[in-house]
Parts: sequence; C-alpha cells; structure tokens
Amino acid sequence: MDLDIKYLGLESLSKIGSTLGISIKTDKYTKEKTMLRYARLLIEIQLEDVFREYIEFINDRSVLVRQKVEYEWKPTKCCHCKMFGHVKEECSKKTQVRKEWRVIQRQVEQEPLNTPSQVQRQLEDVEGFVTV
Repeated sequence: MDLDIKYLGLESLSKIGSTLGISIKTDKYTKEKTMLRYARLLIEIQLEDVFREYIEFINDRSVLVRQKVEYEWKPTKCCHCKMFGHVKEECSKKTQVRKEWRVIQRQVEQEPLNTPSQVQRQLEDVEGFVTV
C-alpha cells in the first residue's frame, strides 16, 4: 500500500519483491498501472523464513525507504509440533489430559437399622445417590 508511483515499474517491483523471496509475477492491474493505490506481487517465500511486515531499501536519493508489506495469505503453523496446516489447539500430537468419571466409594457410619427410612439413608452416599 502507498508505494510511490516511481517504483511501480516491473523492474523496480521485482527488485523490491526480491528482498522477501523470489518474485514470480504481478497481477494485471499492477502491470498495466491501472490500480495505483497498491501493487500486488506473487512472491515465493521459503516456509522457514519470517513474514516481514516492512521492506527497507535505499531510493535514488540515498534515503532509506520503509515500505509496509501486506500478505493476502499466510500458512498456518503449529507452535507445538512446528508443522503447517493447523494451529496448536487442533494439534493431534499434543498430549491431551484424559478425563473420565469414576465412582468413589465412601464409608457410611453404621447405625442400628430400626425403620425402613433409616435403611434408605444407610444406602445413600454423601451426594444423595442410592446404591441399588
């Protein structure tokens, strides 16, 4: 975005794009200079490389120019297994904590059994469940 018009030539764009990777081609509007708000390049970047936010180059007046770079698409990379195509939350190699329900047996104090309601309370556990 906002690249100066004097850098919109194919040779200039190719040199600027080569700081990121291998320049392959430009789109129709950039080539014909009909869309002057931005320039689009197809650049081959190594997956191990960092996707830089800025390109810095020295212009014809020996002034350092800092140009912002926007990517239409970036590959997703898992920070856990370092593989591409998924994120850490979806990683199958991440050890997941397995949760399961287990019955906890608790001892109930022994009372003399006189009535059916006392027998019922005797069979109830702490949470109110009845053992059948």
